[in-house]
Amino acid sequence: MPVCVYLVWSRSSTDETGYTPLANAIIAGTLETFRYLLDHGANSDKPDGKGSTPLHLAAAGGNCEIVKALLSEGANVDSLCDTGIPLHMAAFCKQVGAMKILLDHHADCNKVFNTAYSPLIVALNVGSLKCVKLLIKAGTEVKGVGTVTPLTIAANNGLTDFYKCLLVQILMFVMMITP
Repeated sequence: MPVCVYLVWSRSSTDETGYTPLANAIIAGTLETFRYLLDHGANSDKPDGKGSTPLHLAAAGGNCEIVKALLSEGANVDSLCDTGIPLHMAAFCKQVGAMKILLDHHADCNKVFNTAYSPLIVALNVGSLKCVKLLIKAGTEVKGVGTVTPLTIAANNGLTDFYKCLLVQILMFVMMITP
């Protein structure tokens, strides 16, 4: 308990890696410490040195309880850092549960960072069919940006199941707009 009291006192300070005590509790997956810090005034949206917020870290780690708690505290679901929004992090780490929670809280499933990377492109690049299907169900744009399209990524990497899934979605869209 004395450690938690000290952490509350220093809740806004950062360690040598730029993480706050709250961020370290999230990374370590210590739910009790996380809750204690949050209940005692830790900033649920304070970014680290790279701009990652506690929600980015929780999404990457797939800790659904922490993701829900941060969102209920008002954490920005679409907070952008140099690795994208929390939805990009969840896709990159293949965290389907965290993705579902973020999407249920209206995360922008079409948010692009670094000119081409949508959560769908990230999910394709890491080979997570579950994440791809979840994003499609959420209404993500399957056309892509410029020459980096989901179909070309799937085709170039021999991702047959992904290719079929995307093609079905595109065909359904074409059938809806064709009189």
